[in-house]
This record gives sequence, structure tokens and C-alpha cells, in this order.
Amino acid sequence: MTENKKKSRRKILKQLGVATTVTGFAGVGSAKGKSGRSQPEIFDHSVELKGKNGWNASEWGEYLKQHGITHESSSTTVSIPKKTTDGDVGTQKFDRNDVTFEISRGDVTKNRDFCYEYIHLGWNHSAGDVAEWGEAPPDTAAIGFHNDHYDRSYCDSEWVYYTDDSGNVSDVDGVDSKNPNSGAVCEWADGGYLNGDTEAGFGVKLNPKDGYSPSERELEFDYYHTYSDVELQGISFSFPAGVGVTYGDTTKVWDVERSFTASQIGNQKTFSP
Repeated sequence: MTENKKKSRRKILKQLGVATTVTGFAGVGSAKGKSGRSQPEIFDHSVELKGKNGWNASEWGEYLKQHGITHESSSTTVSIPKKTTDGDVGTQKFDRNDVTFEISRGDVTKNRDFCYEYIHLGWNHSAGDVAEWGEAPPDTAAIGFHNDHYDRSYCDSEWVYYTDDSGNVSDVDGVDSKNPNSGAVCEWADGGYLNGDTEAGFGVKLNPKDGYSPSERELEFDYYHTYSDVELQGISFSFPAGVGVTYGDTTKVWDVERSFTASQIGNQKTFSP
């Protein structure tokens, strides 16, 4: 991948206002939920329910809290440009659509022992004129982590999960999109807008390494909105550079990035303008 083909990043989230939700992050949680299932089983079921019911982070957090699983989250709404009639990316306010991003984390235990920390990125485009906006190729989203601070959890056989009832979120086709030491990338077929599919998300189950506190563990979240006739050429994982998604034509891709520590998720000050 050549340098001039790499998508430049624009760190704009820190310039925007945010709503924050924190639910039940202080307790360790019980070994079994009210249903008699283990916390990993309850969490996996909650992922299915989130996709099926369209829960936002607050609603998902309430369900997890009721079953003894910790959860905290933050959200922010940004404007993504639409493609204009001549094929260029719009720059005016009326050429943009709003999208809400939600970031969550919490701890899952098994038999009263720590199992994994889940990190989640969700998005909702319902605030925009999505019927005229979503189109191929798929958008991509990424969660990256410092390999000194985390690696994938082996408490479950699968460490990447998707919250989308329609099946429009998946691994990136034809590209190695999972790195157990650095992060994961998914693709979302945003053309599903036409079927009313305006929101989705994905997450990773991680093992925090010894020697670092949540205030030191670094995380990165990226979202790439793609316009027509652009090819995804590759994915790279590294820190401090973070997750890199490379496209053949950067003029047909818009991205938003946010980097912070695990302890900053749910902290209103982190997301203030």
C-alpha cells in the first residue's frame, strides 16, 4: 500500500456535543443471571436481542445491568456528507446526513471469575435522509487496541460479534479483517437503508493484560462511509498508528476516528467539544 493511497484521518468527534450513559459499572456481577444462564450466555443473547429490537446503548445497558453485567457507554451525533449529483462529496449542510455513534464497554464473568471485557461500536443513520443515501460498496467500521494493553479473549471461541438482525454486518469480504493482537474490522451493507435497516454495530471480547489500568489502555474506533465505485484495497493493524483501511480513491471515502483510553468511555468530559 502506497502512502498516497492511505485514507487520511479527520479527528472531528472531539469537536461535537455528546450524550453519555453509564449503567451499573461498579459491581462485579453474579455468576449466574436470573435465568440460570452464565454471564457469557446472557451477553451473547443480549447481542441478539439488541439487533432484533434495535436497542440503543442505554436500553442494552439496562438489560445487561439487570442480569449482573457491567456496562457504560457514550454517544455522539455527527454529519456525514452525501454524494452530490456530479459524484463529488457534498460540503454544504444540506448535502449531509446525521449519524449517531455509540461506544460501550463492560466486564463479563464466568463462575465468578473474570471472562472478558467487551468493547462495542454501534451506529444509527435514522436521523438522515437515508433512503437516498445508502448505496454500495459497504461501509466499514473498526475497533483497534494496543497489543501491550489487550489481546483477544479465549474465554469464548468467538471474540468478534455483530449486532444486526438483518445479516448486513460481517467480516470484510476477501480481506483478513481480524487481528487477535490489534483489532478487528467489519463491513456493513448500508444499501439496506432501502429495507429500513439504518443501524447496526459490532464488538470485540478482549483480555486486558497485566500491568496497565483502564486509564492507560488505549482504544481506537473508526467508521468509513464509502461512495460508489471505490475499492477497498487492504487493512493494516498497528499502534500507535491504529487500524488502517486503505481505499483506491480517497475522494470517495469519508471517515471519522476517535481514540481514547478504556476508562474514558462513559466520561462526559472526554466527549465535550
